[in-house]
Amino acid sequence: MKKIILAIFTIMLTLAIFGCGKAQQASGGGSSGGGGGGGNTAQTFSINGVIPAAAQAETSSMSVQGAADFKIKVLKFADSSQLDGEWTPNASGYYKIDGLPLGTVFVVVVENDTIKMKNLAFGSAKDKGTTKLVDLTPTSTATVEVVSKNTAAREMLGAFAADADIDAAVQNVQDEINSIYDSNPNDLPTTNTTVDESAKLDAIEAAAIHTYTLTVGISPNIAALDDVRVDRIPSANAYLKNTSVKLSLLCRNGWTGKSPVWSGIDNPDTDTAYIVMDSDKAVTANVTTQIALELPDIFLSWNSRVDGYLSVSPNPNNKTSYYITEPDSGESFKIWRYFYDEDQTVTLNLQGQAGVVYRLGVWENPPPDHGWPDDEDEADFSYYNEISDGAEVTLTMDFPQMIFNLETFRVLGVIPSGTTKTIDGNDGDWSSTYAALFDDTAPLNGDRNPKAEYAGQYGLKIESIKIARDANYLYFLWEQQDASFSEGLLHYYIISIRPYENTAGGDVMLQLRRYNPASTDGGAHDSNGDGFYSRIFYSGGGHPHPIDTTDTAGKVSGNFYEARVAISVVKDEFPSSSGEWAIKSRIMRMYPDGWRNDGAAALVPTRVTF
Repeated sequence: MKKIILAIFTIMLTLAIFGCGKAQQASGGGSSGGGGGGGNTAQTFSINGVIPAAAQAETSSMSVQGAADFKIKVLKFADSSQLDGEWTPNASGYYKIDGLPLGTVFVVVVENDTIKMKNLAFGSAKDKGTTKLVDLTPTSTATVEVVSKNTAAREMLGAFAADADIDAAVQNVQDEINSIYDSNPNDLPTTNTTVDESAKLDAIEAAAIHTYTLTVGISPNIAALDDVRVDRIPSANAYLKNTSVKLSLLCRNGWTGKSPVWSGIDNPDTDTAYIVMDSDKAVTANVTTQIALELPDIFLSWNSRVDGYLSVSPNPNNKTSYYITEPDSGESFKIWRYFYDEDQTVTLNLQGQAGVVYRLGVWENPPPDHGWPDDEDEADFSYYNEISDGAEVTLTMDFPQMIFNLETFRVLGVIPSGTTKTIDGNDGDWSSTYAALFDDTAPLNGDRNPKAEYAGQYGLKIESIKIARDANYLYFLWEQQDASFSEGLLHYYIISIRPYENTAGGDVMLQLRRYNPASTDGGAHDSNGDGFYSRIFYSGGGHPHPIDTTDTAGKVSGNFYEARVAISVVKDEFPSSSGEWAIKSRIMRMYPDGWRNDGAAALVPTRVTF
């Protein structure tokens, strides 16, 4: 307990002073008007605190009526405009206010006929949805007065935004004022609004306010004339001691950050950096017009992680990194930016998985602030030939480019030939003369079997898929793991065949699904009595059409599905194929609103020759 002698009367404090005591949750008060009494939203925060003067208004015994004499209002620091509503503390002097918007500095004011006390309240992005302690005391009142009086502090707080971090700066001012209070309470102004004590405020300002300048330059200077700039948050000419300033380098017209991106700052190799103002600081952003080559930290197959990476030679002149977020999964991936001289030759060496080939794509001239590539961006993609573990790709840095792994393939080669299989739904004639399209005992990292959201569901995990051929047919034996094929009417088991070089367009699809007698699909039937409907059709090119709807292409027995597709049918649909084919197996789910992308299982496709 400490005593402060005020000009009009004495207030006994329990030292619940801002920054000097435990945060306490206030239960009461309530609002007599609007102003955010309905809880937080995604972009707001709450405050609560104690008003010792209210709790001690009647020193013999506190009454609800005594606390009700105090009214609380909230003003914007920048222009003193008042939010709607007034609040009152509860009988213990506590209050709580919800729903204050982030990114604004407020002044919380409590007063009655003789006392007026204040404190600052502000919420940055890290405070979203939280409750901050804002006690209202003589020392907090002095803090508000001196930062309002000081030009540099006033401008800095007026420039506050949700990305700013000024907690330590305001706390430093409060700590200085608390030290004055500890040494001599009479040095503080009174809380009586009729008393002129500007001399005391002048002395406190000189002791508690420390401001520093931040000078930011760009090297070379000519870049600033080409729309390169550095944004700072908060944006001010001077900063209170311990303010954390966010610096963002914004490059345009071919300029990029050059390592080290920042001179005069820690962690200098990111486009966004932070600096704590504990002295006058000078920072320089270093930029270059060298051309950027962007590579994922690990190989990506669109939104999937795949073992492997690309090394570069020679070493770049400099490099930076950033993160890119895949919108569907929300997962972030690290992307390196390597900077080379224009027209320099760069060699990429693949460190990948054995038995796998990768088809690389080049995104030409990606925007410097791009996100995850969308369908429109794919129009700017070009393709390299396949590349495998240990292989090299040489490119010329004549424009900015980003390398993606667009597709990953198992490499099977020539399909074993010579044995005709009987389509009876069992593996009795599959003891030899076949190859494995997939074996769950040795999956690749890109295999999703099933996708995570379908884990443990009946009939949605693949044990193996085998392939064989004779002169006329491709044969498939699909085995489910630990279960028969799903009885769910929405599950489709699909094997797709297309030319390996065909990066877009249709497939010849072998499709199996549970037969539904009540189906409105008039072509569906169960001619072989296995309870399923098997068909072959062409899926794309703008002209999808059935090929074989007789239900004789395949048969299910237990956990086996055996099927065949005529080789002539596949080649007729793709007469210009080179003879290399991509076969992809997956389990899809059909809903009234259409296919669910990538299905319940999606295996890395296999490259074969027949």
